[in-house]
Amino acid sequence: MIVGTNNGLYRSTDGGTNWTKETHASVGSNAVVQQVEFSPNFGTDRNIFVNVRGKGLFRASLNGAGAVTASQNITLSLLQNENIQFTEFQVSPTYAIDSTIVGAARKNIYKSTNGGSTWAVAEFPDN
Repeated sequence: MIVGTNNGLYRSTDGGTNWTKETHASVGSNAVVQQVEFSPNFGTDRNIFVNVRGKGLFRASLNGAGAVTASQNITLSLLQNENIQFTEFQVSPTYAIDSTIVGAARKNIYKSTNGGSTWAVAEFPDN
């Protein structure tokens, strides 16, 4: 299990009896973790997505013990260039095929179809 708190990211390998604070610098510090989602392809890619307040949305790789071994801020360009922070995000259930992630911000919804390499304002058909 992985949970985000106001004091960082924690993981349990025994069903929640004991918890270990994640210490990877990007997602494990004392930051406020707003949301954590497992990749729909977790069994193969071992990735989780972590939205850290003020730092951005990260794609992190876990080892067999559930510890973060690497991470990449996939919204760094949005955060630095336009000061856009997601309030929440959703990973496509077919992420392994379409690499789609959608993130909600204050004024717009953003969509990436390449795993977070680039983002665009999501276009919706008129009703």
